[in-house]
Amino acid sequence: MPKSITRYRRVVDIFGGESDRDFKHAVARLSVLYEDLRIEINGLIAEELNALDETSPHLREIYFLRRSFGTLVEFGDALRDLDSTVEFQRIKTLAEPELRRLWEDSISFFRANERSLKDVRDNVGGHFGHGASKLALRNLGSEDVGSIEMEDQGSTGKVRLGFARTLAVAALVYSVKGNEEPDQKVSRLFDLALLAKQHAVGAVNFVIASYLVKKFS
Repeated sequence: MPKSITRYRRVVDIFGGESDRDFKHAVARLSVLYEDLRIEINGLIAEELNALDETSPHLREIYFLRRSFGTLVEFGDALRDLDSTVEFQRIKTLAEPELRRLWEDSISFFRANERSLKDVRDNVGGHFGHGASKLALRNLGSEDVGSIEMEDQGSTGKVRLGFARTLAVAALVYSVKGNEEPDQKVSRLFDLALLAKQHAVGAVNFVIASYLVKKFS
């Protein structure tokens, strides 16, 4: 098992001060979004998450897939903000070409997929707003089936709304082109989210290697 090294610094020493504020804001934003994305992708691909699977693992997967697209849109914005700063341009010129390529590949990916990511994010809104509900009902297929499960415990019994997944999927895939079944479109979005996460890792690895590690030394 690989060894792990943990270093500590006051966070204000990393992000405080008045110099290079735009650069520091962008690095701070990217850092939080990266950890958000890690949670969402892990929640998406996990085989079992106990209490989170109370209604069904498939509903949990759709939840994290929806959330990941919101984070990926913000992540792309954060990359562009960081790339536009003078301080980061200086850091890039000093980086090894192979390391810099990670960053450039990530920038290119998020630029090329910006519209697709935003279309999916906009389908479900910040969470699942009124607009998402309207899209879901508009996009339902005549043969789409959902479920409701009720435990026989009177007024305190649990109710699991399995049909919520059907509604969430209908909104999520509204703008995904093609004649496939909804779950096939979900699979395409799943693959896009995983590929985007790989590019996010590459970008953050560049920031870590070229900036953050030095700040924690």
